[in-house]
Amino acid sequence: MSRPSSKAIYMHRKEYSHSLTSEPTQLQHRVEHLMTCKLGTQRVREPRDAMQKLQEMDAQGRVWSQDLLLQVKDGWLQLLDIETKEELDSYRLDSIQAMDVALNSCSYNSILSITVQESGMAGNSTLLFQCHEVGAERLRTSLQKTLEEELEHSRSRFGALHQGQDRWRGPPLERPKEQAPLLEQGPPPEQPRWMAPERNVPPSPRNLSRHSSIREPSAFRPPPPRRPPSPEDPLRDEEVLNHVLSDIALFVGQLKEAEANTHRKKKKLGKKKDKGQRGVTQAQYIDCFQKIKCSFNFLGKLSMQLQETSAPQFVHLLFEKLASILSQCPYQGLAAQVISPLLTPKAIDLLQSCLSPPESNLWKELGVAWTTSRDDWPGSEPPPYQPTFYDGWQPPEPSNQAHAGYQDSTPLHPRPVKPALRMQVLYEFEARNPQELTVIQGEVLEVLDHSKRWWLVKNETGQSGYIPSNILEPLQSGPPGNQRESPPRAPMLRLSSRPEEVRAWLQAENFSTFTVKTLGSLMGTQLLHMKPRELQMLCPQEAPRVLARLEAVRRTLGMSP
Repeated sequence: MSRPSSKAIYMHRKEYSHSLTSEPTQLQHRVEHLMTCKLGTQRVREPRDAMQKLQEMDAQGRVWSQDLLLQVKDGWLQLLDIETKEELDSYRLDSIQAMDVALNSCSYNSILSITVQESGMAGNSTLLFQCHEVGAERLRTSLQKTLEEELEHSRSRFGALHQGQDRWRGPPLERPKEQAPLLEQGPPPEQPRWMAPERNVPPSPRNLSRHSSIREPSAFRPPPPRRPPSPEDPLRDEEVLNHVLSDIALFVGQLKEAEANTHRKKKKLGKKKDKGQRGVTQAQYIDCFQKIKCSFNFLGKLSMQLQETSAPQFVHLLFEKLASILSQCPYQGLAAQVISPLLTPKAIDLLQSCLSPPESNLWKELGVAWTTSRDDWPGSEPPPYQPTFYDGWQPPEPSNQAHAGYQDSTPLHPRPVKPALRMQVLYEFEARNPQELTVIQGEVLEVLDHSKRWWLVKNETGQSGYIPSNILEPLQSGPPGNQRESPPRAPMLRLSSRPEEVRAWLQAENFSTFTVKTLGSLMGTQLLHMKPRELQMLCPQEAPRVLARLEAVRRTLGMSP
């Protein structure tokens, strides 16, 4: 057999190189998982604190490590068992906040630190790995490259960037700053609809099948969207359902904390107290009941699309928590009075098909407001229900609009405004992408376009970008330097108002002590989204006047009725 020519060898080598470079990189390395630290606790607030905790545990011989495979595949960072390849844990790529390397810090000499946002839970977690086969620095570089390729591949499939694509390019091990106000969140007009805000939108998890209960908020996490949006927009529905379930879990945790505090006080004082949960208001119970009904509606709508965990499984988990909430609720018959939202026919069909006998009895005991569908409701149709979330997140607009997030259903081209329109910043805001602008409290800005929810502004240095319109107020007359010397303004109610600011506003409006005490524990966004029926239940004497004042504030803030 004759020897191939030099040109033939060269061409074969060339084709071989092209085939290697054209295929997406499949990263898989053996690592030693040392620990996972939940950030935000008293001792572990930042990723660097997790490293210090590891050093302490290593010195005491308390590190319990495990060899496993770290793999990036199909948009997920996966931790796999070395022998069986069973998935032990997984994180969406867009949940990665930062990656860093620590060399020779303790007996572990090559540590890779990955900080992720836990799906459906507030705060971040830091995972620490000892890298044996490949050094931590090299693995971080390979991981960054693979993540970028995966996200680029996702962009080619969905036609858009996923959230947090460039997070690992920023300064390592830097804790994200928390925003003081609950801002009206959303992506800028230039971004796709499904690129949600980085801080307020917990990524959906993938493996709910591992959880058998919902004792922790993470068990409420629905499976991630893996399909391009259809005309019915299931991606948006799953995203909203994720937040609704997370809020229900947070409320259950609040009840447990209140119950523990009550038990400690009983033990200390030796006095018997009722089962009412101090610190948990009637409005919060109503909000939770509404979100449970809202969850049933979404599960009925998405029952054929949920993959990892089925809609009936979610229903059983919800009824478990509903029974627990009802047993602790001090307001007799409160759940039965919650009419909005009414269940959809699909939700009714789902419950009738999967409830166990005890669950079915509990459902029927809740009354007609829970067992009658919208189509069969005999009374006047209640107002549409729009959930409000603890973290201030707001659902993206339906996909039948050209762009949703920053803008309402307004003309596609911005309406020009007078250059003389100048506003002052009430709260600082940190930009999260190139389309936004970082501003500080008291800064004076020129408004270039106010046709959308997020306004295009320019600062004194000539930089321009989008910021939420609800952090601005009209500039008072006089030079900027005199602003701080002006007399204090009357308290104002905003979506971002904290409970103490809400109380101050109620007192300034001369409401009764009872009304101030009842409504003063709410956030601004909760009070401003309250329905007339809810106000009538909480403060029957002054409900009409409270409603009138809230309507005036809503108009001022540009909120839709």
